[in-house]
Amino acid sequence: METAGKNLISMLCIGGFSFVFIGMGMFMLWRLWQDWIKVKHSRSWKTAPGRIIFSGVDSQTDTDEEGNRHITHCARVIYQYQTAGMLYKSDHVFFNEGVRTSNYHKQEEIAARYPLDAPIKVLYNPENPLESVLERKVGALFTTILIALVFLGMGLFVLISSLSSSPPTIPFLSKLLGG
Repeated sequence: METAGKNLISMLCIGGFSFVFIGMGMFMLWRLWQDWIKVKHSRSWKTAPGRIIFSGVDSQTDTDEEGNRHITHCARVIYQYQTAGMLYKSDHVFFNEGVRTSNYHKQEEIAARYPLDAPIKVLYNPENPLESVLERKVGALFTTILIALVFLGMGLFVLISSLSSSPPTIPFLSKLLGG
């Protein structure tokens, strides 16, 4: 019975690890899909004149347990626009805003497209004018897909390899299943 208990615990740990990774990959792909749906729906959005009130790159430094510093960057563009006599403010350049990266220059390029006080055309949802973007696209598409596939691949690899190398043998389940 002790071996069956160890097998069950081992199976649950490996299964849990696998499903967390598979779940993360699926969640990333689901979020990407939701952003693509927004891109499609935004084709009916209206445009309004606007102005850039802040443009720059936000850098964040994190230190891991070993003392290694990691710096990530995100373009930060804040704009205001007016529609139906109301003034609105937003910071969404694309639909999946807020993706941080170690590539400072890429984020700097995004911010440079929107210099301070520049006049812009803002795409906004006429049903909810608070919802707006400057570019009708999903940013970091390739990177997001790649990371999601890595999560899915790792989860599936661990799950399949653990089941094929030592399939779980749990006596009470074998008896229930007629084995």
